[in-house]
Amino acid sequence: MITIFFFCILTYTFSAIPFDRLLAWFYDRTQDIQSKMDRPTKLIGLSKAPFLFGMSTGLDFLKGFLPFFIASELLYEFTFLGFAVILASLIGHHWSPFKEADNNPSFWVVVWGIYAAMSWPLGLHYPIAFVVFSLLFNAFLWGYLLTVVSATFVIWLNYTEPIFIPMNFLIFCIIFIAKREEVIQFFEHKPVTLLKAFLERHT
Repeated sequence: MITIFFFCILTYTFSAIPFDRLLAWFYDRTQDIQSKMDRPTKLIGLSKAPFLFGMSTGLDFLKGFLPFFIASELLYEFTFLGFAVILASLIGHHWSPFKEADNNPSFWVVVWGIYAAMSWPLGLHYPIAFVVFSLLFNAFLWGYLLTVVSATFVIWLNYTEPIFIPMNFLIFCIIFIAKREEVIQFFEHKPVTLLKAFLERHT
């Protein structure tokens, strides 16, 4: 139990690290040092945005993938630990004490990492379904929620571990709580979505 507790604390701490800001700060400091050198290295010519985006996205993916993979492969009592790791990863990232939780665009990447650690079909399904649902409803909110709902059918059809279904429901609940203000705003404003426009055009 002590091992599980410290593993969850470690997972939360790792997930709470704002790698996008940390990498941007490190990159800026590196550029400052290189600009003061007599012979600056070729790193000065690197484009900042693609480098930082790729690195931060990969590290955010590992926030979800690495703890769940280690818990499922190396640690005992996975049934309880799996739920705890999901909570620690998502709460640590979205409600990090090092940054504001509002408008967290990389939240979906952490969720993707968790699904990829569960099974490869879920890891393949998540980004495709997320893009499709986001475009249909013209909102990342429904991309999040409907992708998680559809993941239930992937779990059922792929004959993966039955425990993944309640874990998937936990992911849905966390996303719903994290995006609750967007849910309210969506129904208050009733925006026009691609799906709504298509249905109105053909009725």
